[in-house]
Amino acid sequence: MMPCPAAPAPSIDAIRLELTRAGYLVGAATGAIECDVRLHDDPVRGVVVSWQTAARLRARNPAAHRLVREAVHLALLTVLTGAGYAAVPDRDTGEILVTCPEGDLARSAA
Repeated sequence: MMPCPAAPAPSIDAIRLELTRAGYLVGAATGAIECDVRLHDDPVRGVVVSWQTAARLRARNPAAHRLVREAVHLALLTVLTGAGYAAVPDRDTGEILVTCPEGDLARSAA
């Protein structure tokens, strides 16, 4: 993922607002809700968005767990990129990494 060389990193509060407007329950990275979206700042990777299905679904039906998780991640990516952020899935962790608005990436590449 390309960093934002000339632009400030995205605000975790702005991302929280976009996701809340889209209907997600957004908590802190260590929230108590079992099935929600969590955000945290990572100085190297940007804002990290994570989501996990309920433990009951993971244990009872792993295939359904994977399908639900993929659908939610696709929806999160759609909301974030629709709001103008550069957002990509991290295949190693299952998280979504949000860096800078797309326009800032285009300007930095020029």
